[in-house]
Amino acid sequence: MRRLALMISAMLLACDEKPTAKVDAPADTLAPSVVAAKPKPGWDAASMPQRPVPKGTATVNYTMPEDVQMLANGYMNAMATPHPEDALIDAPFVAQLQEQLKPAAEALDKGSKAERAKLGVLVQTTGGGRRIDVLMIAGCDADMPKRLALKAGYTLDNLLIHGVLVVRCNDHSAQCLQSTRDSEDVLCTTAPRHK
Repeated sequence: MRRLALMISAMLLACDEKPTAKVDAPADTLAPSVVAAKPKPGWDAASMPQRPVPKGTATVNYTMPEDVQMLANGYMNAMATPHPEDALIDAPFVAQLQEQLKPAAEALDKGSKAERAKLGVLVQTTGGGRRIDVLMIAGCDADMPKRLALKAGYTLDNLLIHGVLVVRCNDHSAQCLQSTRDSEDVLCTTAPRHK
């Protein structure tokens, strides 16, 4: 009986294994229909920790209870943590993305020209490119990470197939993280960027 249980477990594990697709060409060299047609890697949302607020609520305010804020920290870390089924980081793609996000962020930033001239907009990577951080003067909200990607010419699916898991904006009043695995999974905190 024990041997039969082990055989069934092994068969189930083999069924769960998913081959990962390798993308050799950067997204801008592929036709949009080809990029859009690529399947998302298998991913189980149940593997994420408890979300601090429901998906319809994007923001965790600093006035919320400490345990909710702790959940938000853990959840945001998990958003950018790779799972075995996630694509490997495509370093040339990430470098190109950084270059294209900077003018997109400058165009969408709502800070004054004087502030932008003084502080500028900065695009950085965290986790080797798993998370893209766009540091802005003003305008970071729940829609901004997705708008930044689209303005730069990418969908969330484009980013995901190249190993980017999160796009994050941060300004003087908030930070918002957008998952590339789930377009409805965006979480903001009222965590101002220190100058």
